[in-house]
Amino acid sequence: MAYEMPLSGSIHRISSIGDTSVSFGDLHEDQEEISKRCRAVASMWQLDIQRLVEQGRLAWVWQAHGPRGPCALKLYRGSNMGSEGNAVRFLQCLDPEDAVQVYDIDLQLRAVLIEWLPGPSLSEAVGTVGKEAAVEIIFHLAQRIRHTNFGDVSSFNLVRHRLLKLERAQVALDSSCTLTRDISRAQTLSHMLRREPNEQRAIHGDLRFENVILTPDGPRLIDPKAQVGETAFEAAHAVWYSAGSHERGATIQARAERYAEHVGTTPKRLLQWAAVKRALYISFQSGGVITSASERHVPLLSCLLDLAEA
Repeated sequence: MAYEMPLSGSIHRISSIGDTSVSFGDLHEDQEEISKRCRAVASMWQLDIQRLVEQGRLAWVWQAHGPRGPCALKLYRGSNMGSEGNAVRFLQCLDPEDAVQVYDIDLQLRAVLIEWLPGPSLSEAVGTVGKEAAVEIIFHLAQRIRHTNFGDVSSFNLVRHRLLKLERAQVALDSSCTLTRDISRAQTLSHMLRREPNEQRAIHGDLRFENVILTPDGPRLIDPKAQVGETAFEAAHAVWYSAGSHERGATIQARAERYAEHVGTTPKRLLQWAAVKRALYISFQSGGVITSASERHVPLLSCLLDLAEA
């Protein structure tokens, strides 16, 4: 697999794990306690704290420099790290060539030290890398994950629980007949895939183009959700990625036929997952009640469903 790195200077990107979305309501309520922990961890791990880069709902993240070079220190705000332990273990099981490295973890101080990766995200670099090369990278990484032994994954969240949210979604009365019909088709397809599962494996759970960093040494994964499901679900969105309206169906079909084997499935089942994953995205964006605001998604969803049902 080959691709060209951007010719411009590298962008230093925080390689975090989990949810670091900003929540402005309570940023300062525990600032003193977090700052105290930050100083304690920095002393313990011999870190030079350089700057605070994210103030998240679940954690704060600092850019730092340590014995192994540039790194990111993540301190969790709650009484424990929740399911983040699964994300850490997921990363530790992967080949260092495929993912950001976890340097240290301290459960008592609720701290994780991770590698600071140089380079743009795959999403940021797609104009230089090219659409088809970007799609290939996603499937390559999904295949690498598929061939990794993660041991006991019983504590990982299940993809089928996410599918239930789609199957329970409602369509508002102001929606078009086409949108209502297509969501119903996707719900039926989701039910079938959930009831008739193929191999269940550990998956990244959020293998978006934004969660792949193009380092000088190759593409590296960040921000896993550590879930269990079919690898085809993992990479299904890449099938429709940036497929313009012109010859959209032919592009999607060709990608499914080319990459289905990478994720251990058939082209048809990969297309089925692509349709369901697109509908799941629409449902998530709508908060479970799909309205006419989602009409803009109809052409792509209809195309995916037609291909999946052919």
